[in-house]
Amino acid sequence: MLRSFIAANLRTRLITSLPRSGVKGPAFQTFYTKNTSTSLLINKLEPFKVTVSQYSSLAALASEGRQFDLSEQDQQNNENEEQQLPAKFQDCNFLSKDTLHALKTVMKIDTPSKVQQRVLSILPTNADMMIKAKTGTGKTLGFLIPAIETLLAEYSNNEDRKLKGREIGILVVSPTRELANQIAQEAAKISTQHKFGVRTIVGGERPAAQITGLKKYRSDIVVGTPGRLVDFLTNQRIFIEKAQGTKVLIFDEADELLQMGFKDEIDQIINAMPKDRQTIMVSATFNDDIKRTARNALKSEFKFLDCVSKDEANTNVLTKQEYARVDYDQHFKAIYKILKDAMTKSVNQTGDGTKIIVFCPTTKTTEIYYKAIRSMFHSIHDIRDFAKYKRRAERNDQDFVPAQVLRIHGRMSQDKRTRTSRDFRHNKTNRGMTSILVTSDVSARGVDYPDVSTVVQVGIPSDPAHYIHRVGRTGRAGKEGYGIILLSDAEHTFLKQLPKLPITENPNFTSEHLEEIGQSNEFAEKWKAIKSTADEDELKDAHDSLLGFYAGKDQYIKATGEQLIKMVGGLTEAFDIPPPLVTDAAKFRLGLHNRDRRNRPMPNRSRGGGNKAPWMGRGSFARGNTKRNNTRDSNSGYRRNEFKQDFGNENRRPRQFQRNDNYGSRENSGYQRNRNDRY
Repeated sequence: MLRSFIAANLRTRLITSLPRSGVKGPAFQTFYTKNTSTSLLINKLEPFKVTVSQYSSLAALASEGRQFDLSEQDQQNNENEEQQLPAKFQDCNFLSKDTLHALKTVMKIDTPSKVQQRVLSILPTNADMMIKAKTGTGKTLGFLIPAIETLLAEYSNNEDRKLKGREIGILVVSPTRELANQIAQEAAKISTQHKFGVRTIVGGERPAAQITGLKKYRSDIVVGTPGRLVDFLTNQRIFIEKAQGTKVLIFDEADELLQMGFKDEIDQIINAMPKDRQTIMVSATFNDDIKRTARNALKSEFKFLDCVSKDEANTNVLTKQEYARVDYDQHFKAIYKILKDAMTKSVNQTGDGTKIIVFCPTTKTTEIYYKAIRSMFHSIHDIRDFAKYKRRAERNDQDFVPAQVLRIHGRMSQDKRTRTSRDFRHNKTNRGMTSILVTSDVSARGVDYPDVSTVVQVGIPSDPAHYIHRVGRTGRAGKEGYGIILLSDAEHTFLKQLPKLPITENPNFTSEHLEEIGQSNEFAEKWKAIKSTADEDELKDAHDSLLGFYAGKDQYIKATGEQLIKMVGGLTEAFDIPPPLVTDAAKFRLGLHNRDRRNRPMPNRSRGGGNKAPWMGRGSFARGNTKRNNTRDSNSGYRRNEFKQDFGNENRRPRQFQRNDNYGSRENSGYQRNRNDRY
């Protein structure tokens, strides 16, 4: 009786889901019989067994919380498929001649990567795809090649559309601007022979210029970020009309899109697209959110390509990972030692320079660390400056440690971010010049920088996944890499969030060793000059933003409010500047106030009336109409992440008054939240 009840219940769920699957007419009976059989519903209540190549989204995704898994037969099919993978691009006769020509002459690629091989093995196809692949595996070409071939097939059936190129053919959604620009560059290269037009629709750039580009030039391929795309799909008629012809919709880094809070934007983009499109989703991980999004985005029958081996580690096995116990007041001594050792090692071993990335928690701390590192290493602009410094050092018999020091963070304009990213990517290290990029998490994922030998992480990342993405910037393309994270005593418990990673302690950063570095003439002279030019206001702002960052990380580190205040205070103390006073509101949110209502800080209200906007304080909080959440936790009166609204939040405007993608830009006034610039 119980078995009959379960079967009937599941059968009802499948029937109610049929309209979404697109199964209609004569195919209904076959689909119903196939997907509601007793053997499927009763005998296979264990995690779903899905095929590698094709399966029903209803059968595989309708039940939330069940895992993707491969049966033994599917694994055998996978092995057979591996044997049929193309060894060379030129072996793929089904690809257009122009695509093959671009791969060989423009991109100079002969052999496809594993991800590209798996995709090529199922072409040609118009079916939707779900691709499980990590960054640095060639996945960009993996989804661009089938998308371009699908668009070419559409053009062969509609010559008028091909000649005009007015409608969007391929729309790629990227979580960050840097990744969007990188995808656009790859798309421009591979579509060179096709004469396709490639446009980018991202935040931080003038919308008027982007609209002009859509009006004047072809828009065969459009790459954009969710906020700006939704803005255009809502407010720009020309883009709305062009989007109606979209043939292929691609979500790159789908898991990152959802993690960054773009679920609503993804749904809006999906709903605005034509129904007869092909959809490709690319993700490094699969969770319930990804499965729910796949149900909305993909057709009932789609191809699933798992390009991540079960025994594949989360980080590259060639990357050596270490941590060092270093407090914030000692960070710059440790960073100087790490960077100089990496530069010296590269020159001694290969005679060449190297590339190093330093990750910081917030945009304001990124500025502080950038200015300090730039002064430490006599930042140079190009190879001519490098040669000049080198000759001068040789004449004076001095230790030669100049480098090109760059920075990227969310408060920079998009033009500057693009130029900096391009300079760091294309820096030639074969003449001994080292390039150092100081950045926030905008560079943590998806962006490919070749030849990065060392990654330094200042403090904990925003979550354990970002640690993996940061370390993944090095040890790529079969090369060795090195990653080190600086943790204070209060942050040390973060390592428990990374139980399966081979992280060992670096014993060379003891207090005695750091003291020796600080007293050395080489460092002491540099640091004295740096302290004399430090901006006290900038340091205090960085302190506030850093304290706000840690206030929302109590799930990763077990530290009291006093410990956090003392730890973050080390940043200004390193410059011989006392830490700024912590407000009562900040203390309260850190759990340092009595919970009695009489001791709660009063909201800062602004007196006076008149025609004022809410964010100016009329009749509400001075920070805007921000409602407090009375949900409590064990450590503070209110949730710690609400602390950011009053203290340490670098974008202080309330949500309804934030600019769309660029701070203070008249052209970007819109209703979207500014999530691309949160780092």
